[in-house]
Amino acid sequence: MRINIIGSTHQTASLDTLRGILDLLTTDSADEVTIDSRFFSYLMQHKIAPSGVKTYPLSGTIDTDLMVCIGGDGTFLRGAKLVAGTEAGIIGLNSGHLGFLSSMQPDILSSYWDEIRSGRAQVDERATLEAVVTDPDGKVIHQGIALNEVSVIRRDILSMIRVTTKVCGQWMVDYQADGVLVSTPTGSSAYALSVGGPLVHPNCSTLLIVPIAPHSLTMRPILIPDSMTIDFTISSRSGTFAIALDGRGKDFPDNCRVTVRKSDRIVRVLHTSSYQYFENLRKKLMWGADSRSVDSDEDETPLYPTKD
Repeated sequence: MRINIIGSTHQTASLDTLRGILDLLTTDSADEVTIDSRFFSYLMQHKIAPSGVKTYPLSGTIDTDLMVCIGGDGTFLRGAKLVAGTEAGIIGLNSGHLGFLSSMQPDILSSYWDEIRSGRAQVDERATLEAVVTDPDGKVIHQGIALNEVSVIRRDILSMIRVTTKVCGQWMVDYQADGVLVSTPTGSSAYALSVGGPLVHPNCSTLLIVPIAPHSLTMRPILIPDSMTIDFTISSRSGTFAIALDGRGKDFPDNCRVTVRKSDRIVRVLHTSSYQYFENLRKKLMWGADSRSVDSDEDETPLYPTKD
């Protein structure tokens, strides 16, 4: 089995926990284990790097069977980009902060390792987005993919931008806002959620268009079929705007066009048999939290106290 490991250099997991994970992943001598070069340097620095493993750079597409991400959701997103469009599965071990995508706690990996190795883990196919930037002559000057979202955002923090939006060639709306983002269902629990978008189950075949701080009471998020293509043209005071793919941005002049569509590159996310999407929502995002359902031994003042 070919196993690739990508890890954060800002770990919340203890060195003993990391050592245990690495020992488990390198137990079978028949496996080919490769670690991303930056994370390997981190492991070397802390004297817990396993012997007999190869390293790889964080670029391009990785030919592997399993991608193991040790970190938070940012680490997971970087790993997902490396295996998007391949048959490789990807799992996330949360040694970061929130860990919504990296939902597995590192200390339980050993309990489910045989399940993952034998192919009995749940396979959750997640859609990705393709973003293409073209200049006024129609030449492609930038393109990339995103698992969560593609954001078109202002570069000048003191003024809004105008984002003319077309869907399948038809004018939809002009946003006067800090920006606008297109999100996958997976990304609906990320940046899109922070700017007022709805939660969408990751198995839904839809895209979200969510304005970022629009100067209007009526500019609401909208869901469209994921078969549709979205085009943005931007006007700003500074003459530039930025595009961010899963939070990694680049600047462009206003005369460029941004096209966003569903990519044909799927990310195969692996979950253990115990994983439940709605439980993850409740635990990680406190979805549906209600203090009325929490038992407490402490005396509480009733909302409507009775009169003597």
